[in-house]
Amino acid sequence: MRYTGWAEHLHSEVDAIVGEYVSSGSPGLALLLARDDEILVQRGYGLADVEERVPVTAGTCFIIASVSKQFTAAAVMLLRLEGKLEYDEPISRFFPGFPSWKDRITIRHMLTHTSGIPDYLTSEFWDEATGGDFTLDDVLQRICGYEALEFTPGAHFSYSNSGYVILGRIVEVASGKTFSAFMRDRIFRPLGMRDTLVGERSTHYPGQAVGYFRREGSEEFGRAPHNLSVVGWADGNIISTVGDLYRWDQALYGEEFLPHSMLDEAFTPVNAGDPAFPRYGFGWIVHERRGVPEIWHAGSTLGYNAWLSRFPGQHALIAVLSNADRLDPHRDLVGALTELLLGDEMIPVPAEIRVGACAVEEAAGRYIPALATARQQAEVVLQAVGDSRLRVTEGSDFFPGLSLVSISEDAFRADNSSDHYMYFSRGDSSGAIERMRYCANGSVYNFVRA
Repeated sequence: MRYTGWAEHLHSEVDAIVGEYVSSGSPGLALLLARDDEILVQRGYGLADVEERVPVTAGTCFIIASVSKQFTAAAVMLLRLEGKLEYDEPISRFFPGFPSWKDRITIRHMLTHTSGIPDYLTSEFWDEATGGDFTLDDVLQRICGYEALEFTPGAHFSYSNSGYVILGRIVEVASGKTFSAFMRDRIFRPLGMRDTLVGERSTHYPGQAVGYFRREGSEEFGRAPHNLSVVGWADGNIISTVGDLYRWDQALYGEEFLPHSMLDEAFTPVNAGDPAFPRYGFGWIVHERRGVPEIWHAGSTLGYNAWLSRFPGQHALIAVLSNADRLDPHRDLVGALTELLLGDEMIPVPAEIRVGACAVEEAAGRYIPALATARQQAEVVLQAVGDSRLRVTEGSDFFPGLSLVSISEDAFRADNSSDHYMYFSRGDSSGAIERMRYCANGSVYNFVRA
């Protein structure tokens, strides 16, 4: 092992970082760190089953939620390679019974979340889902019931799980196989991902961690509901391990699985020249984390969180899978792990600048989404703290409690290890702050002052 001494140091550092989030008696996580195609850390923390005191190990399986989207996109790419579909063909060939908007939406629109199809994953859906199972046909029927789109396809970005559910059915129609069988036969088995499968039932699979949620206003965890809605569909129903995600990462460096020309397209953000668009490709977010190119995706469902970050220039990988839905890895944990793995190659964190209480007060206030979609209803309420800091109020729907420090008069960064920034823009005539853009690891959220 080239990194023997460093790996020993990394283990103790990682233990200290994870210890801030996981205790020996709580739900836990599995993680893997690799660099230059060499696994440096691969281990589990906490409990996979709290009631039975079963520990998380490096081989524990978790629902990876929206990290599944890159696999669904890869299935579409394989079918494109075989000539069984085209990215820019309308979905009407596969869904003749859908409303008239089916003629305007292409497969590419759904891959890049620019379709305008409303997201089925609303709070109302989750309220219904906790009472029983939905089938895939139920969800497709629900999506089919949307008579209108939220915007003209291609005009905006709005994260839509509905699009990836539709893509899963397209994979089935185009291939003649179930989504589960296609993924097993064309991706998981060929790549040696022996512990990865598509979840298709509302019971836990052997070796799968139980999902937990933190009770409101308490440090205690409760067992999360587990049904088909939690497992999900092609938008988030893959179950995997950190070791198998490493095998997936390695396959993307070669050309036996998919040619580089196709992967390059998947790793190219839609509307890359428009700063209002997130840096989203085909199931991946493409970003520079303090100067280091990063390709990543996160996932979250009831009782589970997942994160996968690839750093192609260093052949480095960070994979984190958790069975606690309040353990949000992209806020701090992944940032701290990235600093540990790649810190010597990253641009230094911008220094805090005291801009004065008046400037901070001017930025404080209430902001609402610029694009009011069914999913994107979260508002941000900012409170001024001293002469250089803002705080997202606890009552806000968007990162409550987050503290930010000023790095210029109209720019703030998260006061933690995450790569999150808030930029304010002023009206041309008034000079007053009118808009705010929140950039989080390549994700972009646009707000207007309320």
